[in-house]
Amino acid sequence: MQSADVTATFCATLVDEWCSLGVRHAVLSPGSRSTPMALALSNAVELRYEVFHDERSAAFAA
Repeated sequence: MQSADVTATFCATLVDEWCSLGVRHAVLSPGSRSTPMALALSNAVELRYEVFHDERSAAFAA
């Protein structure tokens, strides 16, 4: 299995687990390293997420 596949699977599993635990809102700062997480968040229909392009603003919003 390729490293990207492992990362994508991990992120999808993590987001699924968050949803099963009742998490309904997430904050995301997109970038090349967070692409697998961004894709996992966008595929979770029960989860709402906000996108912030500045990491400091994202941290404040979270």
